[in-house]
Amino acid sequence: MNPVIVPILSLVIILNFIIGIIILSRGFKNKVNFLFGLISVGVSLWAAGILGFYLIKIPLDYLWIIETHSSAAFIAVIFLLFTFNFPTLLTKKIYIRLMPLIPFSIIIYYLFFTKDIIGNVNGVNYEIHSGYIFYSLFVMLCFFIGYFALFLQYKKSSNDEQRIQVKYVLGGAILSSILASISDLMLPYFGIFEYNWLGPIFTFFLVGTIAYAILKHHLFDIKVIATELFTFALWIISFVKIFFSNSGQDLMLNIGIFLSVVLFGILLVRGVLKETELREKITKALEGEKKANDSLELFMTGLQHDIKGYLTPITSAASSLIDGSGAFSKKVKGGILLNESGIGIVKIFERSAIAARDQSDDFMAIAKFRQGKPILSLDFAVDLGSMLDELVSSFKTQAELKGIALEFEKPADKFIISADQVKLKSALRNIIGNSIKFTPKGKVAIEIKREENDKVLIKLQDTGIGIPAEKIATLFSSPFERTAEARKTAEGSGFGLYFSSLIIGLHNGKIWVESEGDGKGSTFYIELPTKKSEKISTEKDITTKIINEAQVSAIPMEKNKKDYDLWYKDVGEGWLEAHDDKGNLIKEDYWGTTDRINNAKYQRDLEQKLMKKNRWSLSKLFRFSKKN
Repeated sequence: MNPVIVPILSLVIILNFIIGIIILSRGFKNKVNFLFGLISVGVSLWAAGILGFYLIKIPLDYLWIIETHSSAAFIAVIFLLFTFNFPTLLTKKIYIRLMPLIPFSIIIYYLFFTKDIIGNVNGVNYEIHSGYIFYSLFVMLCFFIGYFALFLQYKKSSNDEQRIQVKYVLGGAILSSILASISDLMLPYFGIFEYNWLGPIFTFFLVGTIAYAILKHHLFDIKVIATELFTFALWIISFVKIFFSNSGQDLMLNIGIFLSVVLFGILLVRGVLKETELREKITKALEGEKKANDSLELFMTGLQHDIKGYLTPITSAASSLIDGSGAFSKKVKGGILLNESGIGIVKIFERSAIAARDQSDDFMAIAKFRQGKPILSLDFAVDLGSMLDELVSSFKTQAELKGIALEFEKPADKFIISADQVKLKSALRNIIGNSIKFTPKGKVAIEIKREENDKVLIKLQDTGIGIPAEKIATLFSSPFERTAEARKTAEGSGFGLYFSSLIIGLHNGKIWVESEGDGKGSTFYIELPTKKSEKISTEKDITTKIINEAQVSAIPMEKNKKDYDLWYKDVGEGWLEAHDDKGNLIKEDYWGTTDRINNAKYQRDLEQKLMKKNRWSLSKLFRFSKKN
């Protein structure tokens, strides 16, 4: 007998048995784990049968040979069942998955109760009878069908990781089955029995590739398996040490060590299992949260798109009515059909539609922020004074209709900050609109001034309904639950101040409010940091900086006697900003050019700048969500 047979087969038995028991101990609910555990146990039984055949002869030599052939057939049929379930269920028809068990049962019967397959044993040789060919065909057929099943699994799966796992197992199975079939099926058929002990060793490729999948692609939890292997090794070492005790005292000490190691191992394995279960629950929860967030974002995006789709025609029609352009130019221009009061009413429609559109943007921004996604781009130089002046102008009509004064004096100095212009403007619009909305009479006064430490302070004071002391603490921390007086005074969602505080906070600013209570008005304070690295004091400086940062493209104006170029800069949120051909930032608001908005039809979300009398001017803001 080859001297390496005993140690090598012993190692195969121990390793496969331990792996099999570990997997089976928690694999009954998972068919893949369970079947792989059975394969490992089958390899151990096969190796044990061959080892017993070489070491323990009469009267058990025939039973050892029967046991080895039964184990080999068992491994083949379990491998086939494994391929039906790995990495996913190949077919739901249970009779197809259990069909291999019928011929396997017949093979086992003929092995144990007849000598039609294996006959008498003589030394290391044994007789091959007529049934052996059917036995060999059954084993090889199980593997070939298994190969085909793995091929189908590979074609079926769209998951790259699963496809890699299938390739590992398929490659290892082909190599192991071919080598083992040669040494344990073909050579014995020709009377060569000296190499049948190599079969269990060749299964290393099958078990090894699955183990590689464990390590590389987390087919099973390797941390748990490694812990259990370590624990089993300690148990075996401490148990064997008992039998080498030199005295009674040494024996008691070794028994105590063994019991302590067993207890420690149980606690260690339980701790790792709990950690693994907790990690799996967290992973599933995170996956569920991601799916929910993706669904929410899809819903919000669709909703936002639909809302803007309904509001865009309203704002466009209102603008055309107001400035007498487009289809209404002949009927309305000069106030033929609409007097000043009528235009004021249309402006209310327009303002409400624009406010609803902007609020849909705010809701979307809040949803993205709560999903942990960035919603700002702080890379644009903004003059707060000009922004406030523009906002105050947009609220003049609303304030006049309510009979309240809206006061703001545009400062001569520039208050330049790094900001997301669209989002910050929306935040300030919410705060100013909120003050006007909840001020039944009196005034809303806004002022801006420079503070120490490179700060800008905006103060907004109103003579409105005031805020109760108990509401101030939570005014900005969550969507605001309005008081009965606030609900009576004006409508609103309660999200405006929450959104504004969120945006201001993301600009590294602060917002707070002071109020003496109901009916005594409120004062809002907004503090924002100015740009420290640059001192920009003139409009020319501002424009030069913007132009230098811009990635520009030229778009020729149409319907002009001379070709002029508009230069655009992406300022975030799908908006573009225009400059004339000399680099001057266009700020003038001209309402008489709405009919030329056709020049912007093929620009997405464009703030279109148009020309008037050889000068560059700005039309009203229009957005296009798709080509017109």
